[in-house]
Amino acid sequence: MVKFYSFLIFFVFIHVGLQAQSWLGFHSSNYAGVQGISHQPASIADSRYKFQLNLVSIDAFAANNYYSIPNSDFKKFDIDTDRLIESSKSSGKGVFVASELYTPMSFMLTMSPKHALAITARVRLMANVDGVSEDVANFLDRLDDESGFVIDAGESYDISDLYVQSHLWAEYGLTYARVIRGEGKHFLKAGGTFKLLDGIASGYGYVNSLQYDGLQDDRVNVPNVDVSSGFNQELDDEDFEYNPLSNIGVGLDLGVVYEFRPNMDSYQYSMDGEDGLWRRDKNKYKYRIGLSLLDLGAINYDRSEDSGHITGSEDNIDVNNLDGDEDEIIESLFNFERGGEYKMNLPTRLVGDFDYNVHGGLYLNLTSQIAFKGGSGDREKTRYVSTVSLTPRIEKKGIELGLPFSYDKFANLNSGVYFRAGPVVLGSRDWISNYLLGKDPTSASVYFGLRFGITYKKKKDRDNDGVSNKMDVCPKVPGVWAFKGCPDTDGDGVQDSEDKCPEIAGVVELNGCPDADGDGITDSEDECPQVAGLKEFKGCPDTDVDGVKDSDDECPEIPGKAEFKGCADTDGDGVKDSEDLCPNLAGDPAKGGCPDSDGDGIYDNEDKCPKVAGPAENSGCPYADTDGDGIIDSEDECVLIPGIPENNGCPAIKEEEQEILNTAFKNLEFESGSNKIKVSSYSALVELANLLKKKPEWRLQVSGHTDSQGAAANNLKLSKDRAQAVADFLGEQGIDKERFEVRGFGETQPITTNDTAEGRKQNRRVELEVLMK
Repeated sequence: MVKFYSFLIFFVFIHVGLQAQSWLGFHSSNYAGVQGISHQPASIADSRYKFQLNLVSIDAFAANNYYSIPNSDFKKFDIDTDRLIESSKSSGKGVFVASELYTPMSFMLTMSPKHALAITARVRLMANVDGVSEDVANFLDRLDDESGFVIDAGESYDISDLYVQSHLWAEYGLTYARVIRGEGKHFLKAGGTFKLLDGIASGYGYVNSLQYDGLQDDRVNVPNVDVSSGFNQELDDEDFEYNPLSNIGVGLDLGVVYEFRPNMDSYQYSMDGEDGLWRRDKNKYKYRIGLSLLDLGAINYDRSEDSGHITGSEDNIDVNNLDGDEDEIIESLFNFERGGEYKMNLPTRLVGDFDYNVHGGLYLNLTSQIAFKGGSGDREKTRYVSTVSLTPRIEKKGIELGLPFSYDKFANLNSGVYFRAGPVVLGSRDWISNYLLGKDPTSASVYFGLRFGITYKKKKDRDNDGVSNKMDVCPKVPGVWAFKGCPDTDGDGVQDSEDKCPEIAGVVELNGCPDADGDGITDSEDECPQVAGLKEFKGCPDTDVDGVKDSDDECPEIPGKAEFKGCADTDGDGVKDSEDLCPNLAGDPAKGGCPDSDGDGIYDNEDKCPKVAGPAENSGCPYADTDGDGIIDSEDECVLIPGIPENNGCPAIKEEEQEILNTAFKNLEFESGSNKIKVSSYSALVELANLLKKKPEWRLQVSGHTDSQGAAANNLKLSKDRAQAVADFLGEQGIDKERFEVRGFGETQPITTNDTAEGRKQNRRVELEVLMK
């Protein structure tokens, strides 16, 4: 049990730690690398580092809220421990000590734009003391002097809710982080660290209740004692030796980061023929939000037999009669349950991080760390101090300066500084407040790191032409990738060194000189630069390919002969087509190039029938006789039916047939003033109908006439009606109406005078004329 008291005294009197917690301020840097993993495991994804190796890193921090050291003493490292006790005579005080050491085997590696891996190894020490009251301070002072357990009569101590925890362990971490969303304005990444825990030493003490009263004659009363303690059994050996992996456990860190990237397009560039490259050497966010849950896990220990649970009470104890070592004395007076197992939980905490890019390399970071658990419900656990920090920083690739301001649960308001220069990081969370502002310190911290890293870089491009210096054949003059950085001023695909016309876009085949019309002749040598032409005509065209260039060709679109200035003589008669009245027939030049094909003395251009001889009066055409009856068509009234001259080329009508026609004509009478045929006329018309049936080739023209008595309009109508009446009658006899041509002339065609009754009678008639088809 004596080890419990020694342990308690050690951590109450400790006034400096070995390492600060979580690299305060620097943990949020985009160049934190390995040191940022313990704060945010997702930080290594899309890192500014390709690779980073930790050489040596140490971080030390200690704080309390009951002991302050005069600033002058602190600066000289001349610290009076008596003042510690004197300044702590109040309740609710505490101490926190934390340290960690990264080993040289810790490194991080970016495997791809989305994936990153890290392996870390570090040794961590953490101790907490809470509930140091005035009685605690005085009682510990008594235990530390020569009086031992003897106190003055009437002196009394009542101690409760005093916690002491200490833990020293190593952890080996495997971290994986990846980009979940990398496109657009909204960026998200996540990561986790699996940790193998190796416990080295641990201990805890919890005083639930301890009452200690002084009596006369070196006697004391202990009305109540309820104290728990635990140490790993390796500490039983005074020559303690570390036995690796004798106390193991597993741990886990989880983290997620969101970044708002409003100007992503500005971070893309082209280099060495590749487009859409990202500036992986640049931070792209306007603000970044991170959330991480850290130090989940525990380590199992076998409890030392010298530790356990003490309970009971004892009155009137004669201190001078106590024999044996302290553990034997305690066991003789109280119940002492020894040994067993216990689990030392990791100092779980939740960390929130907000990082804002003010402008360029100026950032402002707000970090809140909330420590989980503590008190009687979790005695076997060290824990961090809940802290809020605000850190402005200037961050560049090779150098960085930050000023962290922090406030912790001990009501300590501190200001510190850190800087990074090349591979070195050095900082403190309270250096400004302790050294520059003259504050009497209640805390002290320092961190230092020596690292080696390979950062991403944009390839150097001296002339800013998108071709890196390494690949640029013309590094001092802007050029194009196609020619390895050499210029092509006119952009025609021919580099200037080979371009005969370097300032005017041309074609590759002509060594970069222009050929506007695409005829293979440079514009400077082309007499017709806007029109494709031929080399023999110095670039001028010969559209019809007749050997005469268009500018000299009077017929540029029709192949011709040089003697006709490029115009054609299709028929080869010595008269060019444009002047040849018969361009497709060889003829007499004196007659416009036309021949007399039919030999009728009329040249083809004037001969309407150039292939058939004919008289001039008929325009060179012969007179036609279609029906071959010897009567030319122009004089043949029956062109298609052979006839006789006496009948104007129509067939002769037989005497008996003519008699039927005459009879029908003579006997045809109408009722007075009417188109009604008299019955006396029927027989002659019927005989006419029978004749028409025998002569299907005949057509009949029926023409009606009147005298001049009455109105002319009425006479015209009456004449047509009477002619139609005849046609209708014949139609009723079976004759097709299409064979009739009905006409009415009224009084317009008299055959004799209308002045006499006889004359008017003759003029009132219906004439029947045979028409041949």
